[in-house]
Parts: sequence; structure tokens; C-alpha cells
Amino acid sequence: MSDLQKVYNYPVLLPLDELHRAVAYHAADMGRLGLCGHNSSDGTSFDVRISRYLNVNAVGENCDYGYNRAIDIVMHLLLDENVPSLGHRINILRKEYAFMGVAIDSHKKYTYN
Repeated sequence: MSDLQKVYNYPVLLPLDELHRAVAYHAADMGRLGLCGHNSSDGTSFDVRISRYLNVNAVGENCDYGYNRAIDIVMHLLLDENVPSLGHRINILRKEYAFMGVAIDSHKKYTYN
């Protein structure tokens, strides 16, 4: 609760097609092979993958598995249960971000990612 109480006057994140294409590629790649994580199946890191679509200075990525509704995914990442670093929550609540890209795809092991 204390993290969420600090959040006010944040800009609205706007969808950006280039980011959507980058994350859609990753969701399809991970889902088809049943993999998890930020690196693509060929080992490409997320920041390199994003740079193929867009040149940005501040970029972050959160991956989630098992849910197909946006509200469930956001809540799961904000709660960040059993993640000692709270990395997903910290990443989502960064004020520096202005744009976002979202993709939900099927996943071989977790049904959705």
C-alpha cells in the first residue's frame, strides 16, 4: 500500500505501435516455445529487441504468465508476491515512462503470456 500511496500526478501511458510490435514478437516467441523470461529464444536481450523497433533511452519490460485479462496481469505485477526485489512493481511505477506496448499471446506451458 505504501508504494501505491506515493503514486500521484503520473502521466498517462500512451500506446505506441513500435512497442506493441516488439512485445508481440516476444510474446509469440515465448509462447510458441513455452519459454519464460526477458531474453528472446535466440538469446537477444529485451533492450536489444526493443531497439530493433524503436530508439529509446528509458525502457523496461515486465513479463507475466497465466493470465489473459489486462487487469489480472497488472494486479499480479503490482502485487509482485514472492518476488523479494519487487522489481515488477518498481518497474511499473516508474514515472519516466511515457509510452507502452502490450501483447497477450498463447503459451505452450502457461496457457497465456
